[in-house]
Amino acid sequence: MKQLKAQRAKTQRILLFTFAAIIALMCLFSSPTIKAGTKSTVTTAAVFAGVFGVTKMQAKEGEGEGEGAEAIVLAKIKKSAAEEAKAIIDANPEIKKIAGLQSKMDEIGSEIKKAASIESVNKLVSEIKEIGIEMKKIADANNGGSGKPTNTIKEALQANKAKLDAFIKSKSGTVQLEDITKASETSTDIDGRSNYFTWHQGGQVGLLPVRKPFIRELLTNVSTGTEYINYIDQETIVRDAKNVALCGATSSNTKVTFKVRNLQILKTRDFVDVCLDMLNDYTFVESQIRLLIEQSLALKIDNNLTFGDSGIGINGIESFASTFNPFNSSPQANYAAAIQYANLIDLMAVAGLQIEAFGQNNMYTPNLILMNPRDYAKIMFYKDTLHNYIKTPMVNTTLYTGATLNIDMGGNARINGMLVRTNPNIAANTAFVMDSTKAFVYSKPGVGIEFAYENRANFEQELVTIKAYERMNMLVRNVDKNAFLFLSDLTSDLAGITAP
Repeated sequence: MKQLKAQRAKTQRILLFTFAAIIALMCLFSSPTIKAGTKSTVTTAAVFAGVFGVTKMQAKEGEGEGEGAEAIVLAKIKKSAAEEAKAIIDANPEIKKIAGLQSKMDEIGSEIKKAASIESVNKLVSEIKEIGIEMKKIADANNGGSGKPTNTIKEALQANKAKLDAFIKSKSGTVQLEDITKASETSTDIDGRSNYFTWHQGGQVGLLPVRKPFIRELLTNVSTGTEYINYIDQETIVRDAKNVALCGATSSNTKVTFKVRNLQILKTRDFVDVCLDMLNDYTFVESQIRLLIEQSLALKIDNNLTFGDSGIGINGIESFASTFNPFNSSPQANYAAAIQYANLIDLMAVAGLQIEAFGQNNMYTPNLILMNPRDYAKIMFYKDTLHNYIKTPMVNTTLYTGATLNIDMGGNARINGMLVRTNPNIAANTAFVMDSTKAFVYSKPGVGIEFAYENRANFEQELVTIKAYERMNMLVRNVDKNAFLFLSDLTSDLAGITAP
């Protein structure tokens, strides 16, 4: 009889250890964010400690010794383990959604008390392993198949569910989610709501045409955590070195003055309204936030980086660029009436050569041209006097290249070594030529997202306003402004460089 009791105790310890392992697995793989605040009194680590040390544990004074004490401690650990499992399941909706697994766990918990044979043990252990495998599969699926959090907006919304629930309930105040990473994610399939229709392309929303933002990727991007960026430039300089023979006396008027300037990091933001009842539909809310970030906000930032906003001090390329003029007092930069049979390719090359001259053929290397697609099309369709397309014999047989235009292996056109990028945001008959390495985009990392339910329209219509914003600005040193040229009228500028 005593031997049978010992065997039964051993069997129960094996089952309890396995059950504790499942609890640990649930903690590790069930959800990217395990909610705090459960009322369980024993942690998973404590369950493991109880299992490993059960034969050495003693009951409290007055509860007996030997096998009786062990049985009491074991019963307490079983109860705590069951409470721990229930607390974790209650705190994580993802686990509740696992069909049938919760009931199976309850059944196994009951079988633990009844197990009396090795065959029963093996069967229960096998079932527990199967549940563990299913849980891990679901956890991997929830985490994008990688077994690791993907840090998407949807997960950030889920992580802040308590805040959002309180916000919905109170219908007041704001909810703020700072530094949300702009991770790319495929559109969510919303099929399955009815058997009487099929969603085209999995229910993806058809979007109206929108131009592609392009400036930011062409400039130097720098992260900052401060509101102001300081920099110091030479303001004036006199260089007065002299020659001297032997120990002869000389004088020098060399002098440099400096000036400290600063750049303020400013905010660009936009809003969209969502029905309060939809706020818990994280997939829908995420789609609205992505539209804000990847279209409206991104396009405004792209426009800022191109043209600036002098009203509040946001800088863009046009904020620093000088207006192209074929004539210049310096012979090195003067191309007025200098080019025979000039065309647009010649004009872009001349603008680049002027920038090099402004940098004393040392400080600036123009590398980028921004122009409207229609103006670039004129370059594509140049023909000779016999109406044949002017071709390159080596790289591309369909586009005019001449002596100063080349198509690189990526299909990008280059004029005199300068990359040509087209975008409809650049007005037709205008262009920018620059040394893009002299422009720095300073930004605070991440995107700010806030939810508000404050104004009258929100209250009357039960709408929640979602706000998304980024903090950034462009810095170009005062000494580097001549690295940027704006060609405001290509027709007039072309006439200005053409020889009579």
